[in-house]
Amino acid sequence: MRDPLDGTDPRGKRARLLVVEDEMSTIFALRSFFAYSGFDVDCAAGPGDGVHLLERNAYDAVITDLQLTPGGVEGFEVAEVARRRNPAACVVMLTAYGSLATERRARQSGVDVYQTKPIALDLLADAIHGVLEARTTCRPH
Repeated sequence: MRDPLDGTDPRGKRARLLVVEDEMSTIFALRSFFAYSGFDVDCAAGPGDGVHLLERNAYDAVITDLQLTPGGVEGFEVAEVARRRNPAACVVMLTAYGSLATERRARQSGVDVYQTKPIALDLLADAIHGVLEARTTCRPH
């Protein structure tokens, strides 16, 4: 198992991470953990800001909440834009409202890791590293 406090990508450079989340306490926890772990972390408090950042920056990993506004499911849009902008990125969707249908739609939107909240951050980091390592080792050199 990889050390979750190693924020480098499989090539040894600092991985860039975008967190798109509407709950400030969750943003704080994710940003603190992943920045301490060596990731370069950007945060967005809503889908508009998240898409704006995705269109202007290259991210190795994107973590988005499913519901970014009351009753909304904007996380699907964030996931789709993230996947279009960087097909090799690890796209993570977190939700407190998980279901099989939602997970299926998330996978169709390009999500690699679908998790219900709460989740242990070290396990989330392991999942992100696993996806990034798999994508790096599967690419032709």
